Amino acid sequence: MFDSIFADGELKQFLLSKNENTKWINTPFEKYSNLTTKTKGEFGELFVKKCLSLKGHHIAKRKNSGHDCLVDNIKTEIKFSLDGVINHVSLYKDWERIIFCFIKQPEEDSLIIYMNKDDFTKHMSSGYSVFNRQQGGKNSNNDDYMCGEKDLILLKSTGQAKCITEWIAKNPSKEFIITKRNTIEDYAI
Repeated sequence: MFDSIFADGELKQFLLSKNENTKWINTPFEKYSNLTTKTKGEFGELFVKKCLSLKGHHIAKRKNSGHDCLVDNIKTEIKFSLDGVINHVSLYKDWERIIFCFIKQPEEDSLIIYMNKDDFTKHMSSGYSVFNRQQGGKNSNNDDYMCGEKDLILLKSTGQAKCITEWIAKNPSKEFIITKRNTIEDYAI
């Protein structure tokens, strides 16, 4: 039966035109779109952990399911996107900082920013949040939010989110260097 349904080529063409993977062909992310949703999340966490580790940050296992890991002894939640949408951001989980990682092409346009829990809480209660409820709309009581890349660039411009290069450990070592950034291009990985 499937052969006859696909015979005229319309469904095959539809699948090819909707395949997000085509823009990532011949990149390290070529197979990403083939992953399950859960595995995409695991990949994103691993990617960010490796990135931070290469920058000299100490990564440790999480203390509970309310965050993804400890970065420099700070409970950290990680959100990763290859398509410009961040999903499943929760205010009431047990994290101290949340990292948002957007991968773009060219690589220099990629963005990794973070927020402290206090700043995130203030932003969410401001009435002007860039985050929308993931399910159920504004009238629901769930703790599940989403946003797009442009929303977080706007959020970054308010000073509530910071470039990952501004990350300061709870007990920074003398070797830890902080750099200041001035333009949106400076917030690339």
